[in-house]
Amino acid sequence: MKVDSPCISKCQIDENTSYCLGCFRTMEEISCWTSYDDKEKMKIIKLISKRKK
Repeated sequence: MKVDSPCISKCQIDENTSYCLGCFRTMEEISCWTSYDDKEKMKIIKLISKRKK
């Protein structure tokens, strides 16, 4: 299974949460995305769902 990046090309880091306002990932998650395996990517996708709330 290939897990696609959640990036929507609207990059802006929220100073309070440190999450991107477009994809809700941290800078570390964004910069390391291509090195993560699918299991780690799915873990981040699940965290994104919680962060959006």
